[in-house]
Amino acid sequence: MQSKFTSHATLAAHAYMPRAGQTILTAIGAESDAAASVVTIQGTVRPGVTVSATPTNGASLIAFTATGIASNDVIIFYHDTSGTMDYLTVTNATATNVTCSGTISEAGTSADRVFEMETQGQYDLGNASLELSGHALYASPKDSPVRVAVTGSSACFVSTTAVLSP
Repeated sequence: MQSKFTSHATLAAHAYMPRAGQTILTAIGAESDAAASVVTIQGTVRPGVTVSATPTNGASLIAFTATGIASNDVIIFYHDTSGTMDYLTVTNATATNVTCSGTISEAGTSADRVFEMETQGQYDLGNASLELSGHALYASPKDSPVRVAVTGSSACFVSTTAVLSP
């Protein structure tokens, strides 16, 4: 079991990295001061794709087989060596690469992967708090990251607990 907590002024978010088994969210807690706030759970659209060229630290252009990815899609760039992830929005996509509005946080390796993400679940929060728990609020596909986020205007937080199955 693993728990995470993130707080921020306008966006509190964290992700569980891809693993051989599934990530199963069993609890979500969130609070926001924004009237239109929502809690979103994002999962993968399809299996991750290995990069075809190793990008440098700070790169916004990422080369991989980008089939089905378009502008405004969101991706997670998973750094295999460090286990860190960068959450990026695509601004331009071709069949062989994407350009993102942000940059990757460290130099890439040939084992790094890109995952296309989309909203798998959403809970209206508003200017309030929310606590959910259960056996499986969301179960990821195997070897896939999961991201949970909440927005705010000046203060918000999100906490999660997940079971990491083998």
